[in-house]
Amino acid sequence: LRSKAEVLPTVKQIFQQLVRGGGLSDNNPKGNGKDVEILHLVKSLVEKSDQEHYRKSSMQASRCMAGLATFQDPGDCTSEEDLEKLRQDITSLVMQKGSIARSMALHTTCEKNAYKVFQLLLQMDTESTRTKDTLGRTPLIVAAINASGRLSIKGMNGSTEIIDSL
Repeated sequence: LRSKAEVLPTVKQIFQQLVRGGGLSDNNPKGNGKDVEILHLVKSLVEKSDQEHYRKSSMQASRCMAGLATFQDPGDCTSEEDLEKLRQDITSLVMQKGSIARSMALHTTCEKNAYKVFQLLLQMDTESTRTKDTLGRTPLIVAAINASGRLSIKGMNGSTEIIDSL
């Protein structure tokens, strides 16, 4: 058995990763500070889109529960303006030696089913589809894992657009 002093630092590291929003999957960038910035930009935009998706879905919920409507998934809520800004920001960071592949940003879009951001990143760097995270997963594996979860929940968006694109 390990002592409390040996176990606590590991538990503390896991907790800190969860608190930072990293989850238990390890899609942390392997490269420089510019790679971290790319990942942060992508995560921020995906989170913004998720919040808008949730807001639109919630607005429909009461009507659906009352039998007045059928639920229709609002899909990816990322605006064209946000996508263009992301393109410009990432282009600037890539010119400063940042890398979409090293940032693991494509893994994040696959995990969150953020199709519009996924398409943008794929257009900018097709090689990032071959990148493996520290668990040895490619973006395709991450997309498949997350699609299987959505497909198993009745009423969830079973979209496999990302998988079809890879």
